Amino acid sequence: MKKTIVGLLIAALLFCAAGCGADPGAQPADGGAETAAQPSADAVVLGSVMQEMLDTVTLPEMMTLTQDDLLDYFGLEPQWCADSAACINANGFEKDEIILVRAADKQSVPQIQSCLETVLENAAAEMQDYLPQQYAMIRGCKVESRDLYVWLFISDSADPLRAVLDKYV
Repeated sequence: MKKTIVGLLIAALLFCAAGCGADPGAQPADGGAETAAQPSADAVVLGSVMQEMLDTVTLPEMMTLTQDDLLDYFGLEPQWCADSAACINANGFEKDEIILVRAADKQSVPQIQSCLETVLENAAAEMQDYLPQQYAMIRGCKVESRDLYVWLFISDSADPLRAVLDKYV
């Protein structure tokens, strides 16, 4: 009896292991159709662009935000964003923010732009009486977009950051 139970358990484990070893690149049974939007072959990976920016441009210590943080920090709904990368100044006193977003579709671009405009307006209002030099820097910043890409650089280093982005977008 014990040998039969052990044999059945081993057979069950083998079937489970065989299922776990499936080829991750294999097409699903429905022919590969997926409900989520797939990035195009020429889509830019914004995390890589952000890393190049951080490696190339001298910035204060930055805190990297996740896609989940976009709603809390910037009001960006997850369904609007196909890809994103964002960093903010880790000290919390001065404004240095880099926000890169690839919209999920053309209808999401104006919504993303509006949220980032609000971020910019709030940053200016926060710094106006607190740090006048930061306020002046923020007033020179703007939300920009090209195709499905929307970005905001709140930084004295906006021009070198834009030069890195221009290589990709």
